[in-house]
Amino acid sequence: MNDFVLVEKLLDYGIKNELMTSCDVEVVRNELWRFLQIECDLDDVVRETSDDDIYDLLGAFVANRKDRLELEYEIESFQAELMSKLLPRNSELNQKFWALHNESPEKATAYFYTLSNKSAYIRMDRVKNNVSWTSNGVFGELDITINLSKPEKSPKEIAMMKEAKPSVYPKCLLCVENAGYGGNIKHPARQNHRLVKMELGGEDWYFQYSPYVYYNEHAIVLCKEHRNMKIDRNTFVRLSDFVDLLPHYFVGSNADLHTVGGSILTHDHYQAGNYEMPMMRAKEALQYDAVEYPNVDISVLEWPLSVVKLASTDRERLIDLADNILASWIEYSDLDYDLISHTDQRHNTVTPIMRKKNGVYELYLALRNNRHTPEHPSGLFHPHDEHHHIKRENIGLIEVMGLAVLPGRLVAEKNQLMEMLMSSGGYKAGLFDDSPELIKHDQWVASLGETIKDLISDEQALSRFFDDEIGKKFELALIDSGVFKDSYEGVLKFLEEGCLL
Repeated sequence: MNDFVLVEKLLDYGIKNELMTSCDVEVVRNELWRFLQIECDLDDVVRETSDDDIYDLLGAFVANRKDRLELEYEIESFQAELMSKLLPRNSELNQKFWALHNESPEKATAYFYTLSNKSAYIRMDRVKNNVSWTSNGVFGELDITINLSKPEKSPKEIAMMKEAKPSVYPKCLLCVENAGYGGNIKHPARQNHRLVKMELGGEDWYFQYSPYVYYNEHAIVLCKEHRNMKIDRNTFVRLSDFVDLLPHYFVGSNADLHTVGGSILTHDHYQAGNYEMPMMRAKEALQYDAVEYPNVDISVLEWPLSVVKLASTDRERLIDLADNILASWIEYSDLDYDLISHTDQRHNTVTPIMRKKNGVYELYLALRNNRHTPEHPSGLFHPHDEHHHIKRENIGLIEVMGLAVLPGRLVAEKNQLMEMLMSSGGYKAGLFDDSPELIKHDQWVASLGETIKDLISDEQALSRFFDDEIGKKFELALIDSGVFKDSYEGVLKFLEEGCLL
């Protein structure tokens, strides 16, 4: 199909999906023609409406220039540029978002999320490749996701990345300057990326959606200023401001220290979404009364990490108490639990998460410590070595709440494990010796040998069994990351002695 017909289909798609209106057609057509370097008598163009999937439509444009678009980053940039021609500017988007917000916050986010999907900024064609299931654990149901949505680099691209100069603009993937950016070999294209500006804690912050969603309406909230992550009282104020603006969303921050934080510590940001995380459904192991904070309910969750939950309709007193807990935790040590707050550096921080439920502010404070020891060089309160074959990355905000984001390699490795086990009639010592990708799973599979033997003739049952066992491994990784493990009395001791509550 030639480019002229494809352009008409793209224009029709843009109108049908409210990315543009019929008033924009002439301008957008001219911009698309100029970008594609095509022109003809409009009377000769076949006008076709579009019921095509947007990714099929974009793929057809790419197919017409397959000799020029070879590398994935080139294709991404080309497709993002096409879609950007259909989209409103940030000022127009913000005007509509806040107008809808006056009617209802849900209408505002529904509009922005739909636009982010229909513009192909959220790559649902890749997200649908993720493998997800739920796993019943000791602490309740956990969400498990194996991430297959991020495209792999070709050998040629990897070689080019090694030779390319470091990207200095934008400074990172979270900077506001990413909106509209064309991308390069080291930085993804973001021409079809849009942001909503909002004020949090008296500062300019921006709201966007993640291009690779892990849960419903997975959003990112980022500071306009490129500055390091920092958890302090201002964090609690900004989280409160956010749930006041979007009370149907939760919002949380990664911890601000290495090992227990997220992958980007150099730009202050939060993650949010319209989703109830497993941790939010956890039972309360015990409750605590603080005389100075009679309007705040304090509880310790029955959860693999050590989590203090605060709940109140009194926003200011809740923030006061959270600030007290944070300041006390930063200085708190308890040798009974091998918990040391400082060596040559600070080790204690929190992972805070907030939501607003029926007008009540709920703030979850996961207590974290990033100390490394000779016995646990990856981190004392980090997934231990025996779980690294499944999960070795940091336990960040999303995992703290009970949603595992596991590496894509696990899909192929699980299939290979099953194939070898079924062909050999079960586990045998040395089965994986000649398989460098599988040998790391040897001890784990050996420990499951008897159960595997009973399932070896039922592929579906064996697959479900491995899914359950992967879920158990994730839960064990969370337990490793808990500072007090299952000792809720350890948390209570901190509240009483550390916070003097």
